[in-house]
Amino acid sequence: MLRRHGWPSFLCLQEVKIAPSDEASQRQLVKAANDSALPDEPLYEAVFSLPRDRFNARGFGGKVHGVATLYRKDLDAFRTRKPEWDLEGRILLHELPCGLVVMNGYWVNGTDHPIGTHLQKKGKPVVLVGDMNVARSRIDGHPNLRTSPHQHVVNRKDFNERFFEDEDGMKGIDLFRHVHGNARKYTWHSTSHAHGSVCDRVDYVIVSRLLTESHAITDTDICDNAADKLHSDHVPIWLDVNIPKLESSLAAPSNHDGS
Repeated sequence: MLRRHGWPSFLCLQEVKIAPSDEASQRQLVKAANDSALPDEPLYEAVFSLPRDRFNARGFGGKVHGVATLYRKDLDAFRTRKPEWDLEGRILLHELPCGLVVMNGYWVNGTDHPIGTHLQKKGKPVVLVGDMNVARSRIDGHPNLRTSPHQHVVNRKDFNERFFEDEDGMKGIDLFRHVHGNARKYTWHSTSHAHGSVCDRVDYVIVSRLLTESHAITDTDICDNAADKLHSDHVPIWLDVNIPKLESSLAAPSNHDGS
């Protein structure tokens, strides 16, 4: 898959379900990424945030939640942070030399976005990517948008307000909708039905307005096909950023206020 998609700089994975003590599985993930690489092709390393909450991450031998980012070893140095409060292994923050911050996350319903909002206010271009567990609107569910139980409706309203609408919130851009309008593609597919029969768009790339205003985003899309889904119930989503163009935009005189 890495070769087919042009050897991405980062591959952000959610719900890896690896216990913190399971170093063999962590090594196996890196091995799987590199096994088919030819001598002139890039190699990958990985960084993990795995559950360490002794109360909420005890099921299945600790193999719950967890996020991991595979990154190319030939990348320029970047900084990775794990929020101290994230005991369930849900977020990794990667800050590139140009200032771009990529947040790989598994967001449960009701999750807030204080880190993303804080970084925006500091003038950082921010990308949130991952599983948000909620479909935004009618066109994001097929054949129907989930409205029962009513908690789905509550979660959807809360999600839209926190990430897109609240004046005190992130005011982010749903990048797939920004680029592709009302196109119908989905990121989660029921494993009990044929591909495309029962599905939702619940994985997102959400970016700060600073990124769209820089015109550095080359493209984004959803790999909505059975071949890319493989053994998962989710398909990949991707984003391409022109880093030199972003750097030029950030260096230009401006009052980058994160709005």
